[in-house]
Amino acid sequence: MWSSKKYSEMQARLEALDRVQAVIEFDLAGNVLTANQNFLTTLGYSLGEIVGTHHSRFVPQGYEATPEYKAFWDRLRAGEFQAGQFMRIGKSGKEVWIEASYNPVLGKNGQPNKIIKFATDISRQKTEDAERAGLVEAVRKVQAVIEFTLEGMILNALWLLLGDTGARAEVLARPELVAAVVEESLRMEPAAAVVDRYATRDVTVAGTAIPRGSLVEVSLTGANRDPAEFPDPDHFDLHRPNARRHLAFAAGPHVCIGMDLARLETRIAVATLLADRPHVRLGAGAPAPTGLVFRKPARLPVTG
Repeated sequence: MWSSKKYSEMQARLEALDRVQAVIEFDLAGNVLTANQNFLTTLGYSLGEIVGTHHSRFVPQGYEATPEYKAFWDRLRAGEFQAGQFMRIGKSGKEVWIEASYNPVLGKNGQPNKIIKFATDISRQKTEDAERAGLVEAVRKVQAVIEFTLEGMILNALWLLLGDTGARAEVLARPELVAAVVEESLRMEPAAAVVDRYATRDVTVAGTAIPRGSLVEVSLTGANRDPAEFPDPDHFDLHRPNARRHLAFAAGPHVCIGMDLARLETRIAVATLLADRPHVRLGAGAPAPTGLVFRKPARLPVTG
């Protein structure tokens, strides 16, 4: 038998758990025997509403009929401890995530006679985890687009430069013109040629009425070859004074915040190739950039 001191210590531990955790007791059939106030507050019930009812009232509809749920209770009745993160349903129908342990309590005969569950509400943590996961996935997708468009920037710049004998010779003689190569290639062949936008208000553009909420497909390539802004727009001109007025990175609130890094990486790629292989030329049959939205050559064969 336990001493009174040991019993008091155990009682104090249980009272401490009761203060900080949601606690509920079940019989071996899964019916509620009692629950503390933390549990009732977490799930939104009063004690009278749940005593005598089955645990299945707290699980998502239909889950109680699954083999997994039956096996869960079979293991508890066999005396097996169960723990993990569980999604439960509160009185209002709200999903509540808990970190919980289901603990079979053994009688004098060594067999389970009831189940005590200790739980902590982790709903906020689960929401934050989901938001972080969504953010990570969004960043991953953005990075994939950035990698694709950066590759397109480099390939498009090389396709234009190596296909123009005069421009290639001039850049070899004056390496500082690599920056002009990048800007002019962005103007003529932006890696992202079209962007989608939605009208936030009714507006008329060039005589065309665009209602609020309408999808507007903006051709960056078309804007970059506007002869009113760029004379002789189809000419690859390394001395174009306003080349940086192109819209390859969009503008205003939608401007690409990574544009300067993309410019730098493209300059380094082009300059490194020319320094390492000064006799490089575009190979025969090199295909032009293709693609409606994202544009780049399918391949870039070179010689020299």
